[in-house]
Amino acid sequence: YVVWPEKLLLGDKADQKRVGDTIKTDAIGWLKSIKNGCFNVVVHDYGRRQSLIMSDMFGFMPLYLLRDKVGVWFASDLSGIRSASSQKRELDDTGLAELYWFGYQVGERTAYRDVKMVPPGAALTFSWDSDVVDERQWFSGIRKGKPVAAKEIPRTLVDLSVQACDRLYEPSLSYGIKLSGGMDSRMIAASWRHGPMHSYTWGDGGCAEMRVAARLARRLGYKHRELPVQGDFFRAIHPPMFRRFGVMDWVNDLGNPHMLQDGCSAIFDGIMSDVLFAATLNKRHDTRIDSLRYALGMRFDERELPDSLDVVAEMLFESLRWDDSSLLLLLTKSAKEAIDSQRDDILHDLSTELARWKRDDDTIDSLIGKAKLYTRIRRNIALMGITCRPH
Repeated sequence: YVVWPEKLLLGDKADQKRVGDTIKTDAIGWLKSIKNGCFNVVVHDYGRRQSLIMSDMFGFMPLYLLRDKVGVWFASDLSGIRSASSQKRELDDTGLAELYWFGYQVGERTAYRDVKMVPPGAALTFSWDSDVVDERQWFSGIRKGKPVAAKEIPRTLVDLSVQACDRLYEPSLSYGIKLSGGMDSRMIAASWRHGPMHSYTWGDGGCAEMRVAARLARRLGYKHRELPVQGDFFRAIHPPMFRRFGVMDWVNDLGNPHMLQDGCSAIFDGIMSDVLFAATLNKRHDTRIDSLRYALGMRFDERELPDSLDVVAEMLFESLRWDDSSLLLLLTKSAKEAIDSQRDDILHDLSTELARWKRDDDTIDSLIGKAKLYTRIRRNIALMGITCRPH
């Protein structure tokens, strides 16, 4: 979807001619004019004999690329890439080690050596008649927010959230929300001013989360469903999800049949606000106002960046990595040694990402914050999104 110029365009058929004509005239200008969006756009230009692949500024939708002697293959999941060629793909040891440490790969790396992920804010042009690839970065990254008085920060955050919800409203669509009762979904529900939605909550029957969500849904007049996670749910859902996506962190597939039955066209999810709001308030040792200022990108500790980003890469690694103390019991000695042997390459990937998004006014903390957005949050949203789509 994209919001352009102020209208929500949902799906690849929405206003296709107008979008196509604009891209043909000025593709980069069109990308920079988008107000909101989660997309990959692929344009086949028969006149110029080239293909153009463009991603949104955060790279939230995964798009995998494989280049071989036959041509260029692209797909939204790895199973699509595997089906494109009968040749067995060679595993990437660094990619597997990053999967162990983080639950995803860093930057453009995937689990296969010859398969890459399209980076955020990219415009890639492939010639049909040669191996020439023109790679452009149309989005240069996030900059610090404008100063806001402390007493105005809560209202500023709410106003921005309301503006985002307004941009995503289209009268012809039916909307739903994953309503956990937590801070992120409450923020979205409070910012929505376009009538009742369908809402969905899942968890252990009778738990506090389900009680809070149900109470909130009643107050807002939402058509609410409670979906208990019980019985053989995990055994039925997780194995096929892992085989298809290589991830088992989310159980959003549980809601898909009900969302389709209710006729929902679009579903709100608060994973990004979870990081910006809930995690900010709960995990930082700041005052509440300082935490909200941090969520606006306004407050960063003034630790200057060192000449080399290697030190920052080490800090980022420790911030992103899983606590693997329980996993060590499951690993053989050789497997642990193989994972540890990839540490330098992992740090190099992190340094590359830091260099990609570094700006002159960055401090250590501001750069690490951006790197987390473009690594952990980006990949989590991509993985959650792809596992939640109806198949």
